[in-house]
Amino acid sequence: MDKTLDTYLSLCTEVYELSKPNPPEDAYAFYRDYAVKVNGPILEPMCGTGRFLLPLLEEGFDVHGFDASDHMLGVLHAKAKPKNLKPVVWKGFVEDLNRPEKYNLIFIPSGSFCLIIDPVQVKKSLQVIYDHLSDDGIFLFEAETMQAVPQQGV
Repeated sequence: MDKTLDTYLSLCTEVYELSKPNPPEDAYAFYRDYAVKVNGPILEPMCGTGRFLLPLLEEGFDVHGFDASDHMLGVLHAKAKPKNLKPVVWKGFVEDLNRPEKYNLIFIPSGSFCLIIDPVQVKKSLQVIYDHLSDDGIFLFEAETMQAVPQQGV
């Protein structure tokens, strides 16, 4: 991999894990509901420390994931080990996804997709996600809009 990630290094990963060790209950229920309905392979790009991926895996869902941060993936593996989970995860950037699998559900929770800020990379990421969806596959992601930006003087 020629690219490097300059964020989500060791300290940032520790802070992330301390502040967000588990998924919010409502968000987890939302994604879990889709996981049940699609009845097939699931992919979580930008899976980070596994706060969504690992509980789904524990419940028996066929879920894979990847992240560009070695530190995040290290925490994911450390959390999986005492639970005897063997997650199928790898290091990678969304725009570089190139796997033979097709997924019935691809989801990116918690606004992580908004970390991709270059318009060319956004377009490329959306295309590769589309290319990895099964014919009836579903892509879910959270994003913030300009409505989330605080207004001056309000």
